[in-house]
Parts: sequence; structure tokens; C-alpha cells
Amino acid sequence: MTALLMTVFVVSAAATILTLTEVLIVTFVAALALLIVQTLVDDKKTWSMWIIFGVFVASVVSGIFGVGALAAFGEIPMTIFPTVLFGWVFGDIIVLATIGTTLMVTLTPAIKRTRAYVKGYFS
Repeated sequence: MTALLMTVFVVSAAATILTLTEVLIVTFVAALALLIVQTLVDDKKTWSMWIIFGVFVASVVSGIFGVGALAAFGEIPMTIFPTVLFGWVFGDIIVLATIGTTLMVTLTPAIKRTRAYVKGYFS
């Protein structure tokens, strides 16, 4: 699953560089589909919360702050705010769904072995 997510990320990055909008949309859908499959296969509570808060909410908040700062400092006109916000959030979702999930899957076992990990802290 992790290898598939990283493949989606690499294809998405190439599509962004080459301005292949259709490929970018396909990688967006593929990343979300892989996350949904991960949710169905593994712990549903953990993955559902990750998708909601770690991917979607984080992307929207990042987009509002990032594009808001660009608009506030005059880097972009307010007339294109919605378009830039959509692109920012769309791109963030792809990155968080691929890299964020890959890091979570690969680093969680290592973090659980440290003294900093407290079992049941958030549950």
C-alpha cells in the first residue's frame, strides 16, 4: 500500500511539473481511493480520523492561511482567491494523502518504541 501511495505521489509531481491537469485529477482520486481501502483494511477509527483531520481539515486550514497570506500581502489579487485556494487545497490533499500516510505507516512502529509514546493518551 505504501509503495502505491508513493507511486501516486511521484506521478502527481510529474503531472504538476508538466501541467497535465487530467493526470493530476486521476492521482487525486487514486490517493483518496487508496486511503479508503486502507481504512477498510486496517483500524477504521484511526484511518477515518486521519482522513478527516490529517488530510481534509489540515488541507483546508493550510489553504486558507496560505492563500490568505498571499492575498493579504498583495501577491495575488482577491479576484483569483477562490481559484488559488482550490488549487492549494487540491494539491495539499494529494501530498498529505500520499506522503503523510506513508510517513504515518512507516514511522508509527518506531515512535511506539520510544519513551515519548504514551499508550491510550488520545483515546
